[in-house]
Amino acid sequence: WEAVLLRQDQDTQVNGFIIVQNIQGYSYCHSYQFSPTLLKRGMGILNCFPLRFGAGILVNEPWYYSLLYKLAKPLISAKLAARIKFIGSDMSALHDIVPPHALPAYFGGTANEEEQ
Repeated sequence: WEAVLLRQDQDTQVNGFIIVQNIQGYSYCHSYQFSPTLLKRGMGILNCFPLRFGAGILVNEPWYYSLLYKLAKPLISAKLAARIKFIGSDMSALHDIVPPHALPAYFGGTANEEEQ
């Protein structure tokens, strides 16, 4: 349903959408859920999705996520790989990509619940 609403918004059609995911507290066991087949299927869905994927930003990721990403990177297109960012706990790096007025307080932003 949200994808339908996003598709109707002209700004989203032109600029695409950005996913910001806080993965603080994810354990190594969480990574076992992602097989190469599942990863490839998930990336295939993004290629067929009717909206432009602007970026996927992982915040507060554990140290081994960047290693796992290096293993998974050959399975995805170069264009998509360039849009995935790991920024750790540096919220200023997040603010360089997404303006603070569009982010909730827990990402160092100023957006209230109605704007999110």
